[in-house]
Amino acid sequence: MRNRVFFPQGALDMLVDAERIELRGAELALRGTGRRYKIVEAVRILREVTDGQDPHGLCGMVKSRAYLSELGGELLGDSMIVGDKAYEIRMGFV
Repeated sequence: MRNRVFFPQGALDMLVDAERIELRGAELALRGTGRRYKIVEAVRILREVTDGQDPHGLCGMVKSRAYLSELGGELLGDSMIVGDKAYEIRMGFV
């Protein structure tokens, strides 16, 4: 199995500003090392905020934005709605 790392959007912004990484389309490159990684948009689901119930089993997970769209998730800033449930999220890449 391949290892995956979640990069919150804020962390990527700081690394780009510090010129430690380069982003080119769907690729993240570490400057000075030659290492390159394919990345996809992802969401880290922190908690369910409606009533504490998580029927979709999403809390604590990192899921691709594509998967959440298929599930019917609507992303709004730091929030996501799936059906009648609201979740606190962090946007980023994996």
